[in-house]
Amino acid sequence: MGLKMEGYSNTILNSILRNFTISAKDYHFKPLTDGYINDTFMVLDDDKPLYILQRVNHTVFKNMEGLMSNIDTALEKLKDPSYTQITLVKTTGAKTFFENEKGYWRLMTYIDHSVAYNTTIDPHTAFEAGRIIARFHILLQDAKVDDFVDTIPLFHDLAVRKEQFEMALESANAEKKKLPKRQYCLPKRYW
Repeated sequence: MGLKMEGYSNTILNSILRNFTISAKDYHFKPLTDGYINDTFMVLDDDKPLYILQRVNHTVFKNMEGLMSNIDTALEKLKDPSYTQITLVKTTGAKTFFENEKGYWRLMTYIDHSVAYNTTIDPHTAFEAGRIIARFHILLQDAKVDDFVDTIPLFHDLAVRKEQFEMALESANAEKKKLPKRQYCLPKRYW
């Protein structure tokens, strides 16, 4: 869970990059620590960000071929002038990921001047987040479900998620139940 810098020296990360079809040189790395699943690094040439290198958590994503196939399939649909898209960088073996003793690695292009937000109270930022996620869904609306691999069974099953929520709610203590009722106005049936 989350990024741990132990074991990820510049030397090790540069040796991983040598397996991708990019200029062979020594890069610098900046850990991106907002994620909870994968270990993610910005790849810099001097101070200029060029790529995002990610070690995919194989405990969570056990079907790496399926995961990367899903990304390739989605990227084909996301081609649009109004949608800035990443590109997966191929390995020297023409794959979209590299495997070593530390796990599975993928490399993607960095989108210049991009910023990631976990939360916001700024209406403009919230509007832009809504606009881009809407564009994402519009571009993917014609995608065929059968073209995607279910890499985490039942992960997107809303009936399962609702059942999990209701079970968690039943077992939650009274203090925890008061907090969302006040902050998020849960419907009366949940409190």
